[in-house]
Amino acid sequence: MQDELGMRHIRLQQVYANIPVYGKDIYLHQDQHGRLISVNGRLAPVKTNLNVKPTLLAKEAEQTALAAVGADAMDSIEGSSLALYPGANGGMHLAYLVSLRPAIDKRFEVFVDAHTGEVLHSANRICFDGPVNASGTDLSGTTRNFGAYQVGSTIYMIDTTKPMFNAAGSNIPDDVAGGIFVLDAQNGKGDQLYYNQTTNANSWANANAVSAVYYGGIVYDYYHNIHSRNSIDGNGGTLYMLVNFDQNYNNAFWNGKFMVFGNGDGDSFSDLAGALDVTAHEMTHGVVENTANLVYENQPGALNESFADVFGVAVEFYKNGDSANWLLGEDVTTPNIAGDALRDMQQPDGPNVAFSKQPAHMNQFESLPNTDDGDYGGVHVNSGIPNKAFYLVVQSIGMQKAEKIYYRALANYLTRSSQFIDARIALSKAAADLYGQGSAEQSAVTNAYDQVGITDGTGTPPPPVEEPVVGQDWVLATDAASGLLYRISPDASIIEQIASQPLLSRPSVSDDGSFVLFVDQNYNPW
Repeated sequence: MQDELGMRHIRLQQVYANIPVYGKDIYLHQDQHGRLISVNGRLAPVKTNLNVKPTLLAKEAEQTALAAVGADAMDSIEGSSLALYPGANGGMHLAYLVSLRPAIDKRFEVFVDAHTGEVLHSANRICFDGPVNASGTDLSGTTRNFGAYQVGSTIYMIDTTKPMFNAAGSNIPDDVAGGIFVLDAQNGKGDQLYYNQTTNANSWANANAVSAVYYGGIVYDYYHNIHSRNSIDGNGGTLYMLVNFDQNYNNAFWNGKFMVFGNGDGDSFSDLAGALDVTAHEMTHGVVENTANLVYENQPGALNESFADVFGVAVEFYKNGDSANWLLGEDVTTPNIAGDALRDMQQPDGPNVAFSKQPAHMNQFESLPNTDDGDYGGVHVNSGIPNKAFYLVVQSIGMQKAEKIYYRALANYLTRSSQFIDARIALSKAAADLYGQGSAEQSAVTNAYDQVGITDGTGTPPPPVEEPVVGQDWVLATDAASGLLYRISPDASIIEQIASQPLLSRPSVSDDGSFVLFVDQNYNPW
C-alpha cells in the first residue's frame, strides 16, 4: 500500500506450513525511493516439529464452538479455518477458528484445539470498545460536545478523536497513547488518581472535568491546525488533565506531565479548569519545555511566563474570534467581582488586574531576588513587558501573522537562557524568515520592542572565560576530493580517518575538545 507521501507499507502475515499464526503480522515500511526504513509488528516462535494435521474434523469443532457459546443453530456459523493459536504458556496450538453470529448483538470467535477438542478461547467480537461521542455541562453551564471512550458498559473521559491517538499503543483505560485523559484527584494531592467515568455518554458528574476535556481539545486543535504541532511534546504525547487538586487550591500548573487544576477558594478564584486561556497557558508551559525550555527564573523565566500568556490569548482568539480579549484568567479570577483578571496584556498595570500589577516598560522593570519569595526573579511580574510587546505586534500586523512569528521564535531560536533582548532578536529573525528581511512584519516586532524599552543590541553577552582545556592537540581536516573527515596530529605523524562517509556539514566540537559531532551525506549522525 502506498500512502499520500509516496511511502509504501507492506503487511506480512506469519504462517507455518501455510497455516496463519493468529494475531501475528508485521509491516515493512519503504521510503519514496523504495528503501526499507523500518519494520514493526509481532511474531511468535513455532516449533518445527509441531503436528499440523488435525485430529478433529471441522464439523466437530463447529459443534463444540456452538455449545461453548450456548447456541444450537448451525446456520449461525459463518465459517471455520485452521489457525495456530498462541497458548498462555508460550506454546502453539493447532486450532480451528470458528466464527459464529448467533444473534444480532453477538459475533463470536471460538478457538477449538484441533487435536483435543478443548475450547482454547472464546470472545464476542462485537465492538463495544471504542470512541464514542459524548456531551456534558461544563463549569459555565454550557453543554459541550467532546470525545470519550467506551469499554464494555463503562465510558471513560478519554478523548481519542484527535489525530495523535495511537490505538495500537493503547490499552484503555490503563494506558492511553495520544489521547486527552482527564483524571480526578478528588481533592487530594495526587497520591491517588481516579477515572472520570459514567454509563451514559451524555451524563457526567464533574462539570470541571467537562471543561478540562473540552478546553484541552481546543488547545490541541490550535497547535495542530495553526502550527502543525502534534500535542505538547510534538510527538503525539497524551495530554493528562487532573481536576479537583487539593482543597480550595488557588492555582493551576503544568508539572512536566499533567495539567493540574485546583478548585479555587471561591473568593480569589473559582475552579481554574473553567478558563480556556488558563488551560492554554498551562499547556503552553509544556510546549515551552519541549522547545526552548526557558529556565524558570529571572528574564528567561519571565519569557517562559510571557510565551504561555501569548498562546493563552492566541488560543482564545482562535476559538472566539473578535469577541476574545487581552485579559488572562478573567473567567476564574475574583468570581464575586466583575471584570477582574489575573493579567492584562494590553495594559499590564491597568485597573482590570486583580492582584499584582505588572510593569509595561523596561523603566518599570523590577529586580527581585531569585528566591521563592522573590518570584524567582519576578517571572510573573516582569513578563508584563514582553506581554505588552506582543499586544503591540498584533495591533500592527494581526494575530495570524504574530502567532506564527512567536511560535517560530520559540521553536527555533530561543534558548534556555534567553534574555529579553534575545527574544527581540529571535522574533525579528523569525519575522524575516516568514515575511522577508526588512518586511513590515519584521518592523512591527522591532517597533513593538522599542516601545517597551527592549531596544536593539547584540544579544546576551558570552559566559565568563573558562579555564583552558589541558590535553593533546588534534586537527580536524576534510579531504577536498572525498569529503571524508580526518584527525591529524600537529606534527602530521598521525593521520586517522574518522568516518567512512563524507560530511554533509561542518563538525561541531564540545567545549573540552573530547567530543566531535557531525552528519554525513546520508544524514546519519556520527
